[in-house]
Amino acid sequence: MRLEIAVTSAAGAGTSAAEGADTVELCSSLELGGITPSQGLLEASLEHVDGRLEVHALVRPRPGDFRYSASDVDTMVHEVKHLLRQGAAGVVVGALTAEQDVDVPVVRRLLESAKETNPEARLTWRFLGVVATPVG
Repeated sequence: MRLEIAVTSAAGAGTSAAEGADTVELCSSLELGGITPSQGLLEASLEHVDGRLEVHALVRPRPGDFRYSASDVDTMVHEVKHLLRQGAAGVVVGALTAEQDVDVPVVRRLLESAKETNPEARLTWRFLGVVATPVG
C-alpha cells in the first residue's frame, strides 16, 4: 500500500518524506478544498523532500465545484505543463459535468498535456468523493 499525504507547505512535504510517505499531494488553500500551488511552493517542496518521495501537484484554478469553463481548462493545461516541467512527478486533476459525472473530454485533454510534457508523469484523480457515477 502506498501512503499519500496532502500538504500545503514545504515543511509538510519534508516531514512527510521523513516519516515514510510515498507521495505528497501538494496544494495551496486546503481549507478551500485545495488549489494549484505556486511555483515557489513547488520548488521549495522539491528541495525539502530531496528525492525521498514523489511530489504530485494539484491542478485546480479555483475553489468550488469541479465544473470548469473553457478558460479554466486552458489555464489547467498550462498549469499541468508548467508543474511537470518544474519537477512534479505527477499532477492531481478532476473535472465533472453538470450531472456530476466525469468530464471525459476535459480529463483526456489534461492527460494528453501531461503525457506530452512528461511521458513518465502520473495523473491522479481529485474528485472521487463527489462523482455521481463511479468510473471503473
